[in-house]
Amino acid sequence: MDTKPIKILVVEDSTPQRSRIIRHIESGEIPAEVISAADVRAALAVTSDNVPDLAFIDQYLPDRKGIDLIRMMKNRGDNTYFILMAALGSEEIVQEATRQDIDDFVNKGEEKATMAAIDFALEKYQKRREKQKIEETLSEQCDFLNSILNGINEGLIVIDCDYKIRNVNTYFVKQYGKTREKLIGRHCYEATHKTPEVCQATKYQCPLVYVVETGESCHTEHIHKVRDGKDVIVELSAYPLFDDYGKVESIISISRDITEIKRAGEELHKHRDHLEKLVQERTTEQEAKIAERKLIVKKFRQQNEFLKAILESLAHPFYVVDINDYKIKIANSAAGFGNLSEYTFCYTLTHKRNTPCMGIEYPCPIEEIKRTKGPVSVEHIHYDKFGNVRNLEIHAYPIFDREGNITQIIEYNLDITTRKRAQEDLEQSPEKLRKTLEETINALASITELRDPFIAGHQQRVSKLACAIAREMGLSEEQIKECRMAGMVHDIGKISVPVDILNKPGKLTDTDMDFVKGHCQSGYEVLKQIEFPWPIAEIVLQHHERMDGSGYPQGLSGEEIILEARILGVADVVEAMASHRPYRPAHDVEKALEEISKNKGIIYDPEVVDVCMRLFSEKGFELLSVKI
Repeated sequence: MDTKPIKILVVEDSTPQRSRIIRHIESGEIPAEVISAADVRAALAVTSDNVPDLAFIDQYLPDRKGIDLIRMMKNRGDNTYFILMAALGSEEIVQEATRQDIDDFVNKGEEKATMAAIDFALEKYQKRREKQKIEETLSEQCDFLNSILNGINEGLIVIDCDYKIRNVNTYFVKQYGKTREKLIGRHCYEATHKTPEVCQATKYQCPLVYVVETGESCHTEHIHKVRDGKDVIVELSAYPLFDDYGKVESIISISRDITEIKRAGEELHKHRDHLEKLVQERTTEQEAKIAERKLIVKKFRQQNEFLKAILESLAHPFYVVDINDYKIKIANSAAGFGNLSEYTFCYTLTHKRNTPCMGIEYPCPIEEIKRTKGPVSVEHIHYDKFGNVRNLEIHAYPIFDREGNITQIIEYNLDITTRKRAQEDLEQSPEKLRKTLEETINALASITELRDPFIAGHQQRVSKLACAIAREMGLSEEQIKECRMAGMVHDIGKISVPVDILNKPGKLTDTDMDFVKGHCQSGYEVLKQIEFPWPIAEIVLQHHERMDGSGYPQGLSGEEIILEARILGVADVVEAMASHRPYRPAHDVEKALEEISKNKGIIYDPEVVDVCMRLFSEKGFELLSVKI
């Protein structure tokens, strides 16, 4: 939490009242630095070079109205949270305040109520400031994640299921396009194949098409055209991202140019075949054999030096291992093994152990080649020369003798540690966001019950009963979660209802009821601004709608009402009737059940009512003991 004091301006022409407000603010829990003024002119002077964070301004001042002061400070460019203090019975004041877009009101009346309203306004402002701090932190984290993705030396794109590019990293722009803006919104095949139609690959299957059609990740080789039109061979990994309903929403694709690696392997096999052909063509004459052997040795040495030069030019570790005794025969400088001896074993250098790993923890490329008799690509763990764990993508190829037996393997290692960590961070972000939303729900629920102590626990109990009904109806876990979240905040709109109406012991007037009925719309206006993965705002808006159209605020009927809102409506009625209210004592649960049973199919959903009745009569449901 931010502990920096809040700069607060108090503008009140009554000296005793102004002093009481200042003392009340300074004695509160929120750190505050208070400045004050008795009229508009003094307020403008004292804030000319000391702009407040928050301002409590009386509407009626000696020289001008408080609303005029707010307008002048806004025109001056002050970024202040303005709270107007006035008796809000005047429609003219309310309309003028609405036009000036004032942030909040304090209804001046009896001193204790006024101070309580000031406390509530301070708490509301503090929560807003904390929310802004959280949003700034999330924005910084997103910027940090983007910097990681743009630092990857491989092409990364995100596409939707129509193959349109939604995001790219810097390396992809460098390889395939002129600017990021010109790539976003284009089809991926326009960037990577320079064609106007979806890739109809023959030799190489398009991995993005595969992921869209199957919902499974894909790792394969593919042909791309880079920005200069040249064909390159890429090693491409594509991963699906799913929406809340398990449907593929977008695909992350990571591509790496392996053209030079493939060419190096082809050259290696070409030169080996050439040497074998030279040996087979030698004559049986001794002198010719000797001369030819010398020539072969010379050429072999030249070829060996040429191969070593090729291997040394590779940026990633490349080495040859004997498949029988696990000894490293050849390694380039990028492998970091230094001088090799006859006792240099691969597991000693890469795993810091004295015995072969045998693929116990991760697939061992040597054991996989023994099993498959062909090339393999596996993810593995190695220790570097400093003892740090590194995630590797190992591509291994078998070397056969003349009888077709595998004698050695070629390993080519790619360090994917950074990519793995970035992938893990991406996978954790949705869960962090979901947790933040749940904490927001709990905070909003607390606000309602702080204003109305008579319904303390009401929202939690309604939420629990709604979840039990939804679960008994066989709804999905996501729909049950919707019921829980909506139930926790279904009365949030009552923050707009005056406290004296909420706590009124007698019968409510028509005007009082209009205020109370407005809490559905008020709750909707608050919640619609939060990006929930569920229609929470709509459920809260409709929870007082009824099957015959007699509900409010929209007069919806039947299937026009969201199912979750119908469930919440029944749970709300049962819990409300079974709880104490200022205007009546609590009824027993049987009375509440009689109410919903009598109106089943008329104003309450019949299936929801049947399930609710069954919960209490057959399942032993109790309002205070049920668990979600």
